Amino acid sequence: MDEQDALAYLEFLQIVAAVYDAWGLATHMSNLIDGHDDGYMNEAPGRSLLEPQ
Repeated sequence: MDEQDALAYLEFLQIVAAVYDAWGLATHMSNLIDGHDDGYMNEAPGRSLLEPQ
């Protein structure tokens, strides 16, 4: 797996982690319905998987 594939896979895992958090996703959807995009889908819970360690 080259670096670009690894980064794409990490981005996929980040999305899955965000969607798997049912409470966080429900809160995000509620915020969207109220007209406020809180950026929930832009970050994984905890730390970003794409940040350098």
